[in-house]
Amino acid sequence: AAEAEEIARRLDDPALLAFALNGVFMQSCTRAGLAPRRDAIGAELTALGARHGLVNHEVLGHLIRLQARAALADLTAADAHARAVDRLAERH
Repeated sequence: AAEAEEIARRLDDPALLAFALNGVFMQSCTRAGLAPRRDAIGAELTALGARHGLVNHEVLGHLIRLQARAALADLTAADAHARAVDRLAERH
């Protein structure tokens, strides 16, 4: 996944980067304690999706951040990401 991320960044391909970041996220679920890393991945996916009209990846980013923020006991932020997903679902 790290190599795919590197290639996508080098090619400057937003859709490819979004798929690669999803792989990086999946590989960050191997042990406890990686919620900050997952939160950063989710933040990048959310921003990337919003910038490039990749709504599915924007939603995925919010869902990743919801999970990560809940794991970090930041329930206010987790709830905000849940509401963001609801708003995106209503629009699309």
